[in-house]
Amino acid sequence: MLLIRCLALVLFGLVGKEVAITFVMVDLGLFLIVKVLRRDFVYCLPMHGWTAVLISFFMRVGMKIIVDYTCISHFRHPYMLGGAFWIASLFSSLLSLPLAILYYESKIGANETSESARLAASVLLPSALFLFLIFFRSIKSSYWETFYSTLRGVDLTINSFMNSNDDYVRSTIFTTGKAHWGMIEENVRNWVEIGWGAWVEQKPKWFTQHFQVNVPIEFIPDLEERKAARARAQKGKGRVIAPNEDAWEAETVVGDEDDDAVDSDYNYTNDNSFYTNVERSSKNYRSHGSSSIFRSGLLRSRRGEGQ
Repeated sequence: MLLIRCLALVLFGLVGKEVAITFVMVDLGLFLIVKVLRRDFVYCLPMHGWTAVLISFFMRVGMKIIVDYTCISHFRHPYMLGGAFWIASLFSSLLSLPLAILYYESKIGANETSESARLAASVLLPSALFLFLIFFRSIKSSYWETFYSTLRGVDLTINSFMNSNDDYVRSTIFTTGKAHWGMIEENVRNWVEIGWGAWVEQKPKWFTQHFQVNVPIEFIPDLEERKAARARAQKGKGRVIAPNEDAWEAETVVGDEDDDAVDSDYNYTNDNSFYTNVERSSKNYRSHGSSSIFRSGLLRSRRGEGQ
């Protein structure tokens, strides 16, 4: 894939440097526009404000470029490119070479360079398709859906919380930014308020200082626990989302952010046991196979945290 994409870029560059730049920028621009329109632009890390925008921009652009030139399958995760974008990048990379050859010949004409490019394409394109066919045949068929899934990162985050009764699974929601769970903030708050007292007494393995620091202070029900959480955060220079009351404003404050990054087209209920997607026809992620696969993989990667 690297050879295919680079050869296409070289042919565009031979026609004109501005053509090669336009090719790259249009491809990236369309990707970012669709991400923004789908409310899937903000990356999953716990960031806020312009920091979230800048980091998300560089992460999205970097991942898109890496996938365009390497097609690393891990980047199909909803927190990264997503399955649909991954498969789209695969086909756009494959099509870029024949399109570059046709454009080169239309502007410069057929010559030795174009003939060499045609020869390379006749070898590289069938080889790439054959290798990808072998790859897909060698993996579990249950994973195939993840390569064209339209599941967004925010959907995966909310689905993981709302469809689980495991407190450890739910606790991982604070490893993502509020843009990913703002739509169910009340559900998250209620879960913390109900369980905090028991967690303090029982001290489950996942109830670490790292977790406590990342819980918004206003979610903690006990006054003394709020003070202790604030002190821990200030001592460890942790992230604190300050409560609305002025008396509890912390010195290290990340203000309340808009929930614009969460698509209003998705209606998540206040019932902790499930959430409902109003676009039932194609995005019922309660039973979405790729959601379960991605969620289990995410938890395996985080299982060491807090144990």
